[in-house]
Amino acid sequence: MTTFLAGNRLSGRFAVSLIIWLLIQATDSLAQLPAGFHNNLVQSGYNTPMGTVFSADAKQLFVWDKAGRVWVSVWNGTQYIKQPTAILDISPEVGNWRDFGLLSLCLDPNFATNGLIYLLYVVDRHHLLHFGTASYSDTKDEYFNATISRVTRYKVNTTNDGLFADLTSRKVLLGESQSTGIPLTHESQAGGTLLFGRDGTLLVSTGDNASYISTDLGNSSETYWQTAINDGILRVNENVGAFRAQMPTSLCGKILRLDPNTGDGVPGNPFYIPANTRSAASRVWTLGLRNPCRMSLQPGTGSTKAVDGNPGVLLVGDVGWNNWEEMHIIRQGGENAGWPLYEGILENSAYAIAAQTLENKDEPNPSNTCTKPFLTFADLLKQASEEVVTVVNPCSGLPLPGLQRRYVHSVPALDWNHTNNIARVPKLTAFSTTTALIGAADSPVPGKPFSGNCSTGGAYYSGTVYPAAYRNLYYFADYGANWIKAASLGTAGDITSVNEFVPTGGTNGIVDIEFNPLDGALYFTNINSGEIRKITYATNRPPSAVISADKLSGTSPLTVQFKGEDSTDPDDDALVYNWNFGDGSRSTLANPSHTFSSTGTQSFTAQLTVTDPEGLSSKQQLLIALKNAAPTAKITSPIANSSFPSNKVSNYSLKAAVTDESINTLTYKWQVIVRRNNQQQVVSTVTDISPTISLTSVGCDTEVYYFIKLTVTDKEGLSASDSITLYPDCDWFTLAVQNFKATLSGPASASLTWTPPIAPFDEVLIAVRTGSGFSARPSGTNYIANPDILGNSSVVEGGKTVYRGTATSVIVTNLSPQTTYYFRAFTRKDTTWSRGVEVSLTTGVASSTLSQFDPTLCYKLTNRISGNVLSVESGAITDGAPVRQRLFADQAWQKWKFQSVGSNTYQLIALHSNQALSVENASTQDWAGIVQNTPANVNNQKWIIQTGNDGYSTLRAVHSNKLLDIANQNDGGMVIQYAASGSYVQYWKIEATGCTNVTSPASATLCYKITNRVSGKVLAVENGATASGAIVRQQTYANQPWQKWELRPGDTPNTYQLAAVHSGQVLAVKDASVQDRANVVQDTNKNATHQKWIIQTSSDGYSTLKAVHSNKLLDIANQDENGMVIQYTFSGSYVQYWKLESVGCTTSGGRAGADFDATLTLFPNPAKDYLDIDISIAEPTAIRIDVYNTMGQKVHTDNISLEKSAIHRINLPNLPNGIFVIQLNTSSKRQLTRRFVISQ
Repeated sequence: MTTFLAGNRLSGRFAVSLIIWLLIQATDSLAQLPAGFHNNLVQSGYNTPMGTVFSADAKQLFVWDKAGRVWVSVWNGTQYIKQPTAILDISPEVGNWRDFGLLSLCLDPNFATNGLIYLLYVVDRHHLLHFGTASYSDTKDEYFNATISRVTRYKVNTTNDGLFADLTSRKVLLGESQSTGIPLTHESQAGGTLLFGRDGTLLVSTGDNASYISTDLGNSSETYWQTAINDGILRVNENVGAFRAQMPTSLCGKILRLDPNTGDGVPGNPFYIPANTRSAASRVWTLGLRNPCRMSLQPGTGSTKAVDGNPGVLLVGDVGWNNWEEMHIIRQGGENAGWPLYEGILENSAYAIAAQTLENKDEPNPSNTCTKPFLTFADLLKQASEEVVTVVNPCSGLPLPGLQRRYVHSVPALDWNHTNNIARVPKLTAFSTTTALIGAADSPVPGKPFSGNCSTGGAYYSGTVYPAAYRNLYYFADYGANWIKAASLGTAGDITSVNEFVPTGGTNGIVDIEFNPLDGALYFTNINSGEIRKITYATNRPPSAVISADKLSGTSPLTVQFKGEDSTDPDDDALVYNWNFGDGSRSTLANPSHTFSSTGTQSFTAQLTVTDPEGLSSKQQLLIALKNAAPTAKITSPIANSSFPSNKVSNYSLKAAVTDESINTLTYKWQVIVRRNNQQQVVSTVTDISPTISLTSVGCDTEVYYFIKLTVTDKEGLSASDSITLYPDCDWFTLAVQNFKATLSGPASASLTWTPPIAPFDEVLIAVRTGSGFSARPSGTNYIANPDILGNSSVVEGGKTVYRGTATSVIVTNLSPQTTYYFRAFTRKDTTWSRGVEVSLTTGVASSTLSQFDPTLCYKLTNRISGNVLSVESGAITDGAPVRQRLFADQAWQKWKFQSVGSNTYQLIALHSNQALSVENASTQDWAGIVQNTPANVNNQKWIIQTGNDGYSTLRAVHSNKLLDIANQNDGGMVIQYAASGSYVQYWKIEATGCTNVTSPASATLCYKITNRVSGKVLAVENGATASGAIVRQQTYANQPWQKWELRPGDTPNTYQLAAVHSGQVLAVKDASVQDRANVVQDTNKNATHQKWIIQTSSDGYSTLKAVHSNKLLDIANQDENGMVIQYTFSGSYVQYWKLESVGCTTSGGRAGADFDATLTLFPNPAKDYLDIDISIAEPTAIRIDVYNTMGQKVHTDNISLEKSAIHRINLPNLPNGIFVIQLNTSSKRQLTRRFVISQ
């Protein structure tokens, strides 16, 4: 129950820039295919899809994912339509960790009539040990421990609702118990593929399941060998690590050939034992494989009869270890692919040396005449040669028993190097095997040399749609390098040519290729992007849809201006536009406007389809959210770029700071991804809020590190992501440059900076290229560097060398506009180059102009993508208050004055607070927040403004050279700094606006009810209590004095005290707490900051009330009658918005209490030297009259006793002009409070 995925900034930010980026990448890939070929999307939205299979008529497309689910799509004449629900879900049984999971699926040759499907998967250890017992839970997983792989069969039935597997039909063919499965003792290398031979037998490829970290001879500390033996998963004799691949008595590292009805071995298998048909030996067809991830059958080969022992020619991609990837052509049973004594065509020295003494305890010496009771693995395998090799017993000199080909290396037809562009084919000599380089002058195989590091097999193209030159070829792929190549096959298990088809970087985690006879296209699966794609051939090329919108979120009704006219057709065909807005409405305009409406929070998916005259189409989507802000997420533990122990298991608690308006409804997905060289695998996926994970030892033999990615999603589908990288404490990491960064230093130049490696080094070399990143490293030291990209310099993997030396910065010039560049910094020590550290950068528009701003005007700054303006959050006036993006509401905290501090450099001063726009804590890091600070002559408050020809501007922080940016497109989203990327999210429209603002609707002479936007209930003092500390709750409005509040203006703009009409006590945060969920009470006025509230009113009439002392907003704990009123950190949720409405200061009963009438008349008002108070009482009453200024200071007191209602005058000499509050207090603690004004 887990998952593959790469994290980057684009994937974690927002749809518009991501779509633009994806379209750029798609266009690049299309342009690099051979003429007439097109890379088309078939389906997307899968979570780690592992592959596809087609029904015999190809009208059903089956896709399985790593977690254990199988999906079906049905051909409707033009496309495959996916069934909404999976036909089978065995995720509770599947161990979905590292590269384990549901590995393969195949259909019975007679699926159309019998409905049988077959699955190969790794079993969750908890399920393996506890299923069927009281201790079993289908929600519990146990990973990173010994388990098995299993093959099962299910029957699929057709119903009115679609295809569904009959769970009661489950039959285990292999691995019915923990001692009969394929043993797994480490974290990788399980294989595998299921497919049917032409003879109707079921073929299964399996990995050696040994360690990839060390030379695993058994007993390797990082493996689970001891647990496997204790549990009966592994026999003692099989505890030989990778050498299990050489044992016919082990299921590991093999191709198995089974009876699909029973799972038994099949007569004709090379080691078949009639008396024990379920033994490993009876099932083995081929041995000596490391990790045969994918294999396929060459069409037209093999027999239709199982008894002939000829299922057909198998084309196998075997994933290599440290240096070489392999492509094998297996033509007969008993062939030995050579692992681990051989990696690629030639000997693997580490394992070959060990094989000299390591014994195969399942192979007693049949001629023990030399005190050698068991044969060693070196005795049992020899290199191939031109001559027929007979392998003999080292004691007797007699031929070893059984098939001789089992003892001879069946060399791969092709191998290729991990780091250098070297691809080889075998060349047999009289006594051994050498190699010939593809593309060399004397090579028997033409082609261009290449590299890669994860062979994923492929498919044979037997169709007729492709041009003749592209037919009858084997198309194979590399997951690490993301290419597809085409090989022509000879008749002797060899290849005769290799040609590029999809270039390096043209796929995105390719894990499967299949031929579809229905449309004659090759289909491939991208596990990282969750896509099924196909490569078609046609003279007409498909269009590319490009969709954008002026806004992606807002309140209902929301009018959105869409734009589709940027869609293109490579043949310049006229396009037909078809918009589906997701609410039942459509449009055929290129740039339609549409209004979305909803009574609550809701999201709509707007989709644009563009179609050319011949019916080829392209689609793109945007998510429009009403009354919903996307969450935010920031991983806080572990610390980004920190190191972990490379030689032992380490545990980490994953934590993140997350915000959302409904935080309890968020779903979490933590992904732990291991990256080895340029391969990546998902170790685990966890949905807990703060899980604990284990990072296993990775050693230091290869460059391995971890990505940790968090995605949080709200109930409407909006999400936010963050990711970090953790590195092992290895020398290769210490040899890499640190803090490598690329930023735009001008329209056509980039500034590259770094810090030196931790370890001693000789020099740093930096290369740059476009299109895709680097996969190779330099060789030798003969390189010419030139920072002018148009100048003369040496080539590195098609790119330019722009720097060599030991400094820590360089400026690269003459970059092209609106182009993505990949810079890689390699480090050399002696003759060895590191793999390098890579960053990318996208240049902006071709030109920009200096910007001039009038210091007497106010400006609003609108982001080009989100449409929101730069705003000080909640109108705070405090130093350090965050700056966010908000819908423009004509507020002072959304307006800025520009003060020139140098050539084209400005300070931006917030109108409401006179504070300066600043990068928080003068950080130079990406994602650093933007705040307001007290103006000072510091560079983190200075911004270089450049305006493009289109009127949009970039704002570059002087201290960091990074641009003003946004973290997402949501109202209330963070404003940040980020390295220049060329994305439109870094562009702002700066427009003059008036320096006035909409103010809060508060009056000093009125009473208000304050109604929550979500619950509809008002602020009320519980039970009408008058005591200090009485709880404030939310209640249905009943026109009671304890539900009415007077607003007393403070000494700063929009700051108030709220006094309860019935008691005169003021609204306060209990005990001046600064914690979330602190209760709100009424309190005796002390003029304290926890009794003061900043009221900010939006254009829709709703307000937020922010406690001055804590900077948190007035909120509610729930929507219940008498529910608690609290303070809470700003979340953007509507529960933090209130409607302030004047309601009059009388109550439903006309009286405030038994002491006096709530109607209190003051005159004259405004007053000068005196004030008359009309006091109505029902019985004799003692009254204290207090007068306060707006600072809460008492400036006058009178004590009187009245027998009846009367007008009482108080003299107010020497009081300054201003607003004052008068409070009448009785002996029964009843209070009345009113405002009056003195104007001399």
